[in-house]
Amino acid sequence: MKRRSKAAVLGTVAVIGLTVLSGCGGGAGQNAAGQNAAGNATATAPAGNLVTPDLIGSPNAKTTITWEAVPAYSLKGSDPKRVQYLQDTFNKWAQQHPDWAVKPLVASATPNEAMAKLLQDAASGNAPDVAQIDSYIFPQMYKYLTPLDDYLAKAGIDINDFFPFAQKIMKGPDGHIYGVYFTTDVRMLFYRKDLVPNPPKTWDELLKMAPDLEKKGITPYLMAGGRGEASFMDILPMYWALGGKLVDDKGKPVFGEGENKQDWLTVLGDLQQAVKQGAMPARATNYKNESDLNTEAASGKVAMFLGGNFQWAQLQSILGDMSNWGVAPLIMPKADTRETVSGGWVWGVFTKDPAKVEEAVSFIANGWGSQEGMAGWCKVGGYLPTRQSVYQKDTYFSQPPFDQFAEELKYSNTRPGVAIYSDMSNNMQIAISSVISGSKTPEQALDDAYNATLQQYNSMKK
Repeated sequence: MKRRSKAAVLGTVAVIGLTVLSGCGGGAGQNAAGQNAAGNATATAPAGNLVTPDLIGSPNAKTTITWEAVPAYSLKGSDPKRVQYLQDTFNKWAQQHPDWAVKPLVASATPNEAMAKLLQDAASGNAPDVAQIDSYIFPQMYKYLTPLDDYLAKAGIDINDFFPFAQKIMKGPDGHIYGVYFTTDVRMLFYRKDLVPNPPKTWDELLKMAPDLEKKGITPYLMAGGRGEASFMDILPMYWALGGKLVDDKGKPVFGEGENKQDWLTVLGDLQQAVKQGAMPARATNYKNESDLNTEAASGKVAMFLGGNFQWAQLQSILGDMSNWGVAPLIMPKADTRETVSGGWVWGVFTKDPAKVEEAVSFIANGWGSQEGMAGWCKVGGYLPTRQSVYQKDTYFSQPPFDQFAEELKYSNTRPGVAIYSDMSNNMQIAISSVISGSKTPEQALDDAYNATLQQYNSMKK
């Protein structure tokens, strides 16, 4: 891999300043005669467990590949159910691939730090063979990753089975497939069925029903409106629904210019009016992440909130019975529009050795990429699958509310994978919080955020 200058490496690492959210293949590599691709006789896998936190496979394996994951996705994770799933699937893979071993590497527990280091390692030619990559960072990795088209086809993984938003991330600008998007989430409107028989589709509809809810002592609507990634990420669908663009084709910020500016003023104006007319309290600025809303939602005093699918299980653990709760598409600025946003993780392969690439893809398919692997991991981890067939063939994911989550994933998009995104998000978090609190008008808040982002973009280009 070509080694880049120190300045170029530091410039790449500088793009990470954001707290990131947040998510079984056959035995390729042997023929019917028990030989590997080179025609050599394969080793015999010893019986018993072949998985430890430090090695997957036999210590006598001929070849080793390195695999890096964040702690919660690793053999050193704190969730026993996840660790057991990984041990079982890895042991199965190791038995089928006796000539190969996998060296587990654990990235930083802080996602932004993990991604910053991975970008630096990739730029300097020192990336692991296989690594877990945040979906919005993934496009910045295309130039370092290995195309997987033929390897995925051999493993039985069809990109057309993935939701459209996942396909956009998996495919690079050259049309080749560079990764396997294996977990995701989705933002939706959570609502109380007894208080909101027909959930609002637009802000105007919300404002009309808010007074009756207030008379009952109920907070009509809540969202994460503080200094956190959720406040920006979660209202991006409203901006996209109006046709707004954050950056141009070269990654330069354009969200404060022309029609893009007007689209943001509409979105921020809707938030301002929601507070002024009592549909949403200014205390929304106290919440940085979607899960911060759970206590209020469980109190029985909130009619609706903008949340992530992962909150369904969280609320269920608090309330027990979720029969009075429903989910619906997000509230939009205008009728007949429908957008949402998703996060999640992607496996990418950095090694250029064809034999290692084939084994890496087999390893990915076994644990997460195949229908069985993806369903298994998403069940124990509490994630949404990115393959549509999983929802059709697995009874767990074909029932409510997963069928509704799957339907909404058809309208999902991801944050732009551009270098300036983290700065843009931080600046817009301030803008959103300022509008909700009433300390700035929508135009003042937007202008301040855009000017700050342009300054940071120009500094980045120097």
